[in-house]
Amino acid sequence: TKDQLIASTRQIAYSGQTFAKFAQVIAKNCVDKRCSAELSCVVQQIHTISNQLSIISSVKAATSSEKSTDEVLVKNAENLIQTILRTLKAVEAACI
Repeated sequence: TKDQLIASTRQIAYSGQTFAKFAQVIAKNCVDKRCSAELSCVVQQIHTISNQLSIISSVKAATSSEKSTDEVLVKNAENLIQTILRTLKAVEAACI
């Protein structure tokens, strides 16, 4: 349903922000400056996509149900998940 989709996307956005905070701590404590810079870059991408997802879900909650908005929400959530996976790889590199 519409409410479940909105609740799920908001939870995904919140989880993305939480993960970004964790990754930023690792970036700040990384000895290798190149890895730290790369990790900080993907953390910013997570923040951006999470904010977009929050905004889109708020718009979705305030408007009537449209298929195109659903597709945008799903695509944005997929982008966030892919960015988090890239961040995990960067975290792994930073910790080696």
